[in-house]
Amino acid sequence: MDHTPIQQFYKDANVFITGGTGFMGKILVEKLLRSTEVGTLYLLVREKKGKHKDDRITEIFDDVVFKRLKSEKSKFRHRVQAISGDLMLPHLGLSESDRQLLISKVNVIIHMGATIKFNESIISALHANVYSTKLVIDLAKEMKHIKSIVYVSTAYSNCTRSEVEERLYDPPISYEKSVELIEKLSPKELEKSTSRLIGKWPNTYTFTKCIAESLVNKEGNKLPVAIFRPSIVESTYREPMEGWKNNFYGASGFYSALYTGFLQVNISSRDVVLDIVPVDMAISALIACAWDVSLKGNNRASSDIPVYNYVSGPENPVLLGELTDIFLIYARRYPSAQTLWKPHLIWANYYKFSILSFFLHTIPACILDILAICTFNKPRILDAYKKIHSSIICTAPFATKGWKFQNDNVQRVWLGMDHRDKETFFFNMKDVNWTSYIRSYVMGIRKYILKDSDKTLQAAKRKYRWLSIFNTTARWLMIIFIYNIFLRLFKAIMNK
Repeated sequence: MDHTPIQQFYKDANVFITGGTGFMGKILVEKLLRSTEVGTLYLLVREKKGKHKDDRITEIFDDVVFKRLKSEKSKFRHRVQAISGDLMLPHLGLSESDRQLLISKVNVIIHMGATIKFNESIISALHANVYSTKLVIDLAKEMKHIKSIVYVSTAYSNCTRSEVEERLYDPPISYEKSVELIEKLSPKELEKSTSRLIGKWPNTYTFTKCIAESLVNKEGNKLPVAIFRPSIVESTYREPMEGWKNNFYGASGFYSALYTGFLQVNISSRDVVLDIVPVDMAISALIACAWDVSLKGNNRASSDIPVYNYVSGPENPVLLGELTDIFLIYARRYPSAQTLWKPHLIWANYYKFSILSFFLHTIPACILDILAICTFNKPRILDAYKKIHSSIICTAPFATKGWKFQNDNVQRVWLGMDHRDKETFFFNMKDVNWTSYIRSYVMGIRKYILKDSDKTLQAAKRKYRWLSIFNTTARWLMIIFIYNIFLRLFKAIMNK
């Protein structure tokens, strides 16, 4: 087999991956196994719900995302080895034998394990996103054959700036200061002081990612290390299938709620650029950037480590309003069997949202929950809306503001790749067709997130037609109801 330059780099290479069981991790594992002759993939796996690490790996490979791999390369399982560990534990929870195995065998590290919850407690976020990164770098320093290390951060790690270049910025606090705070303050004191501590950062996720970047730059200055910053990572564009995503994080939570008609009003602006990237393209870019790091080794032009901003804005910007309009077209064409209301969105600021959400979310939720109680079912809708409203508040800073990202390093890597690598590891955002992508995005939410089978489509269309009629009727009744309230108030005031 004639290997491409990137394939040659990964041939027989042993790769240590944290976060390999997550959304991006599964695509990384699948892509390396299918498109390269990688040696062994060592996946850090936390025992979950009493399941052994090997059982968890077996369960992961049952995911539909590995169907193509099984078809094209059926004998791959021996190239994956689960390593029992936990990012939240000292020494990553590694046994001494596993630690020595990694030290002696690993050539490439992809550290993407993290907590991505925006409302994560400051203590958990620091442990998962910062302290674990220090432990990974410490481990890398002992590795005898290390060629490339990539820390996966986020393009929003420096979201306090309107323009983000491919360079390091000063962190809000140093790693040492964060350790000092944890040692000095109790968990309750830390939680109480979270808003003061994170300052201009909108959440603990971006706050801790910024600290971790600074830590990687300081501790990894003698290592072949880099930082990879993807923006909002969404469903697959092409590989291994179109439209695959398995969680509600990122934009998919918002769009899933909109798709089912659950979300009627949101704190957002039509005119901001929504910087999203398909996960398969982000992973191909990550694989290529790790290869690029290996070419440089420790020979860097500056003291700072290289940074790669993998974003869509510079080459192929799309407005949130444009994307949502396209989404609603396909949401109505291919409705979900779980649709509660006709998909529609009112764009609002904080003040407008607080008023409209009461009428469009809270009141209908109360009515539906009362009906549920009357029919001896558990009321769930109001609680669901409370969670959605909390999520809306958390994501509002990213739905009402745009950023200008620079991505010269990513472009340099793309332009310097062999034409065969460009086909195998495609990640040029300029070539993405947003209309085509959103169509597969809608179908992916329907199939992989909401678990609607293709057989339900015709019934869902019939249901949607009835909901449209009911929706129009209900809206007019609501308008008449509100009008009568204000009319009575006006008359009462005038009669005084």
